[in-house]
Amino acid sequence: MAISNSRLRALDPHARTVSFTYKDYADGQRLKTLVLPAPEFLRRFLFHVLPRGFTKIRHYGLLGNNRRRRQVTLARSALEASPLRFQPKLTRPCTPAAPLLCPHCQSPEVRCLARINASGVWTFFAPTVPLARRVVYLDSS
Repeated sequence: MAISNSRLRALDPHARTVSFTYKDYADGQRLKTLVLPAPEFLRRFLFHVLPRGFTKIRHYGLLGNNRRRRQVTLARSALEASPLRFQPKLTRPCTPAAPLLCPHCQSPEVRCLARINASGVWTFFAPTVPLARRVVYLDSS
């Protein structure tokens, strides 16, 4: 439960406020009283109510509150020293990948020829290939 009945102190129907106690951990774990408007109290309360069909699972084992700090550091040191720890082994030196080549002219240069926008319209750019490298098609008719 998000808050027990013993922590509820007062309910003021005229001012529409709810007062309850809480432990202030920043102030030496002192008990303090907080007065909230009823809608704000209900909003904060409902943060702790799970939707239908959900089950609350609390931490246990390594992550239990009473042993988390000690056990997690032990687990990390055990994993560091474990013989089963994955160590990637390189069998051969990495070679750089071959550059991409144009399927038409086999050139490694990549040039943007056109852009297609979201509606499918093509916008062609001015040709950037030098004249000596352009392919010329002759009409033989």
